Amino acid sequence: MGGNVNAYFPQETWFNLTDGSVLQTSDQPATIYPMNIPLNASLPTFLRGGEILPLQDVRGVFRAEDLDNRFRLVVAMPSKDNISMTAKGRLLLLKDYSISNVQRKCTLGNSCKAEISVKYIEEVERIRLEFIVTVPTQSNNSFGSNRETVLIDEIKILFTNSTALITRRIEGIEMKDLISNKPMAIANNHISIKQTPKGNTAITLALNNLEVSGDARISIDMYTSSAIDSPNSRNKEGFLVE
Repeated sequence: MGGNVNAYFPQETWFNLTDGSVLQTSDQPATIYPMNIPLNASLPTFLRGGEILPLQDVRGVFRAEDLDNRFRLVVAMPSKDNISMTAKGRLLLLKDYSISNVQRKCTLGNSCKAEISVKYIEEVERIRLEFIVTVPTQSNNSFGSNRETVLIDEIKILFTNSTALITRRIEGIEMKDLISNKPMAIANNHISIKQTPKGNTAITLALNNLEVSGDARISIDMYTSSAIDSPNSRNKEGFLVE
């Protein structure tokens, strides 16, 4: 059993958060979609293009204090222009979600919220992702003096259509801290490129406990060459394309 609902979506780009597939793009008018929602199924959830949604593992979580400081980011790119795109969001820089700490850091202080963005830049032989974190300037008081560190385990980027990563061979990948200009370690098999049931692309990048506690600017460069033989193959350095 279940129910039929008519869901209204404004004229924006929208993605189905369950499988990453694109529902509509920004060049389509506002639309009402009929949906059947079984009683034993999770509620459909959709993410607007241009937004970043931080997610946490809530298994075994019964109260706010049970949350940890590990996040996965779902990035919904805003348009069909796959050359250069940016999505933005916010991230809580907390590992202690007790009421007293949230009040001290978020209400009385100004140190718990960070602005985050992910930029995608497509070039002839390189595809760059830039992950930027900006923490508001702290006032001269004791409330925001001790910033807490959070860990980013994964960034998943959703596109409205197929990208060049589906048709190019990845020859290598480099990760760099652009503030210190120092390289960062990343394993070759930590990136996967998939096509959703609607044919659009989803890139998942495992960052292996990337620590964030303040301003950060990190680039991930994927160097590419000629087209791969099939969409279901493993690229030269072990990057999975599905």
